Amino acid sequence: MNIRTVVLSCTLLFAISLFARQKTDLLVMKNGDRITCEVKSLNAGVLSIALDYVDGTVSVDWSKVGRLESSQLFVVLTQDGSSHEGTLGSVQTVGNEPMRIQIIESQENTVEIESLQVVKMTETSEKIYQRFNGSINLGVIYSKGNSAQQKLS
Repeated sequence: MNIRTVVLSCTLLFAISLFARQKTDLLVMKNGDRITCEVKSLNAGVLSIALDYVDGTVSVDWSKVGRLESSQLFVVLTQDGSSHEGTLGSVQTVGNEPMRIQIIESQENTVEIESLQVVKMTETSEKIYQRFNGSINLGVIYSKGNSAQQKLS
């Protein structure tokens, strides 16, 4: 391995950490537990969060969440098919009432939705180039028995 490869690898690893955002979202469970984390997504009733002291993501039961606050932009999809984009807050509820999510789309426009109505929630960004993701795969299989090659795409 030459020195250029080592320097390039170290530079890429350092640059990747610059794109990670701070874990400043607040998650309060119905039993009173408070978790400072980074909310990643909500899908099929499972909230995915990242913690500073855990490698990877943690799955949380959405029905057990009592309060959620995040200054990150999210796209929120509801059961009726509507889509909202904004930062998240929650309204204090009494007893066993479901949590109510506030989606702050702008200073003038705030949408309030019952948490049971939220179907999917994903992180997004104000910067258009940060909204794209994808991957490229390339592979070749060589079989020595009959000298055949197969290209994968």
